[in-house]
Amino acid sequence: GSSGSSGTLAQPVTIREIAEPPKIRLPRHLRQTYIRKVGEQLNLVVPFQGKPRPQVVWTKGGAPLDTSRVHVRTSDFDTVFFVRQAARSDSGEYELSVQIENMKDTATIRIRVVEKAG
Repeated sequence: GSSGSSGTLAQPVTIREIAEPPKIRLPRHLRQTYIRKVGEQLNLVVPFQGKPRPQVVWTKGGAPLDTSRVHVRTSDFDTVFFVRQAARSDSGEYELSVQIENMKDTATIRIRVVEKAG
């Protein structure tokens, strides 16, 4: 058969291998409805895992966020959803998806903004 040359290859064979599948680590307080009063800050920090860096997308009711109201800052390991002054219209179901190629993890976050008492 082969000419038994078991020499090491000069170039390591790069197997396209995903180091870590995407995984949202939803904090406990965001697993139930997140309630804030009108005018308060919404500041949600959601950690996630995944290598290489996942693509992170927030949507509300299947539509993109209103970026004039909602500021999203995403790093390699978490994503921050921030609204300076909550309004009733910020209430609703938000979906966070963290995707690497064809692997995806999603989480639904329910926000309810209520009127101030009085």
